[in-house]
Amino acid sequence: MFKSRKICLSNIWNDLIHAARSPAKARAFTFVCVVSLGIGMAPVIAIPYLSRILTIQPPGLKTEGLVEIITTRVGSRAAADSWSYPDYAGLRGANTGIALVGWTYGQSEVQKDSVRAMFVSTNYFQTIGVTLFREPGFSATAERKRDSAQPQVVEPAVILGYRYWQNHSASDPDIIGKTLTLDNIPHVVTGIAPAQFDGHVTGNGEVAVFLPLERHPLHRNCRPRIRSGPAVRRAIEDRRRQDRESGCPNPQCPR
Repeated sequence: MFKSRKICLSNIWNDLIHAARSPAKARAFTFVCVVSLGIGMAPVIAIPYLSRILTIQPPGLKTEGLVEIITTRVGSRAAADSWSYPDYAGLRGANTGIALVGWTYGQSEVQKDSVRAMFVSTNYFQTIGVTLFREPGFSATAERKRDSAQPQVVEPAVILGYRYWQNHSASDPDIIGKTLTLDNIPHVVTGIAPAQFDGHVTGNGEVAVFLPLERHPLHRNCRPRIRSGPAVRRAIEDRRRQDRESGCPNPQCPR
């Protein structure tokens, strides 16, 4: 029995030696096999890893209680998650008692360089629960706009992305209150976004500046989100009633 087991182990060892020597003799074949395995295994490893990176929630983001408003199909117009700016502004000004935020992406020119910009409503950061690295943010501009004593002196505001502040402003600790020219218009820096924050949706690239939604050059489409609750249902019902009364010629009327 012992001799038989010893012979078996010896055969296995010889097979292993032969298996190790064979690839060394046929190096070209071995190279092709290794490369083929690497090409086949790379997507299997990379796809789950990339999906985690693209879906990871930005730090500090609070999604609890947030719902997204979409438009339903009307005639030939398919359902979509983008609203026209007039529709968004109409619902925002309807005094429904809900916290409505809107956002969209675009480009802005800074010192002849085109940079990634995110256009957001002034309550964007507060509503999604993200604390700015440096404040006060857009709230200062909103307060000045409500001050009827000086309605004409409010300058456009901008919040800098954290990496943009580091790389292009040398992490200037006194940047708040200074002026940055975007699209040939002076903007007052009112905040700095937190590190690693490029908006609540990942995978859209590095955002250099955050601008008020109404300053989007086209005022075309935005994606609104609201805090869920009883006020949401009342707001939707009010909007439906307004649409019925007005006839709502806009094919993107929310339902």
